[in-house]
Amino acid sequence: MSIPRQRRYVTQADIAEKAGVSRALVSQILRGSTRVSEKNRKLILDTAAEMGYVGSAVATSLAGNRPYRMIGLLLQTYMNPLFIDIWDGLADVLGRPDYQILAMQGGLEAQAEDLALQSLVSFMPDAIVLAGYSGSTDALGAAAKNIPVVSVTRQVNLPREHTYSVLGDDYYGGCLVTEYLQEKGHTRIGHLRLPSGLPYDGRSSGYEDTMKKAGLSPLLIDTPLSQEGAHEVVAQLLENDQLPTALFCANDLLALGALDALREKSLRVPQDISLVGYDATEVALRCGLTTVDQYGREQGERAGRILAKVLSHPNAGRIARVETLQPVLVKGKTVTAPHS
Repeated sequence: MSIPRQRRYVTQADIAEKAGVSRALVSQILRGSTRVSEKNRKLILDTAAEMGYVGSAVATSLAGNRPYRMIGLLLQTYMNPLFIDIWDGLADVLGRPDYQILAMQGGLEAQAEDLALQSLVSFMPDAIVLAGYSGSTDALGAAAKNIPVVSVTRQVNLPREHTYSVLGDDYYGGCLVTEYLQEKGHTRIGHLRLPSGLPYDGRSSGYEDTMKKAGLSPLLIDTPLSQEGAHEVVAQLLENDQLPTALFCANDLLALGALDALREKSLRVPQDISLVGYDATEVALRCGLTTVDQYGREQGERAGRILAKVLSHPNAGRIARVETLQPVLVKGKTVTAPHS
């Protein structure tokens, strides 16, 4: 089935028409030629920026002749199974032959994310899905000026149409874990939190507020966002004899790294220390880890349904700009009452 294509990309011909110059001059300047006047260079570059022009990394013919919709997917990392769950959910809805998904890895640093986003946009996708985006909203607005965007796991607000967010309620999830550990009798609860530079502090805030509400002192532990990083941090806690009776890890990867460090010192989970993760990834569930399900696959499915509606019916009825899922606690085998 042929899918109607809505034109959104600005071409060099559009720039030439608006600036009142030739198409050849626009092409020459955008290729970086120095054989042009500074006046014309500024005129063309300013016009291109104003119109939201994005250079293409693919053959120009593809821009108007693709027999399918291309969805650009920017994943924070391939290493976290949560983002693969999101990808699977997206693919369940936006399958072939009508859609194809082009996935790229971003990173944990905002600058790396923004560069990856620019690269992804250069392939001229019909829409973009961001999974775990840690870049700046200014860079996002500039790079994806004319493209529908769905941000998954993070709420992104841009002053334009066709920007949507699908995410779990991280603050609620953080409260949920901390309350559960307190109900089990834990008062010394540490939290391996996500790096402070990332725009994902809901879990930490929920933990901290719940601890303070109970009259307990929060123990926030800065942790690199990797299994190895969590291993090193927990190993250091053990060496300094600073281990609490329970650890709430900001995601399952951190929890698995902590578990490795504890086992290396022959500590038993949960008999010697309770452990909780976040994301309910398959590997964590197989290990019996107590964790929080934020429904990664469903978040991907919801992102897919939003884009299917936006791309097929651009003038369709109003679509919610933000969809929030309430996470649930998955009780495994890694939490018990603290030992005397």
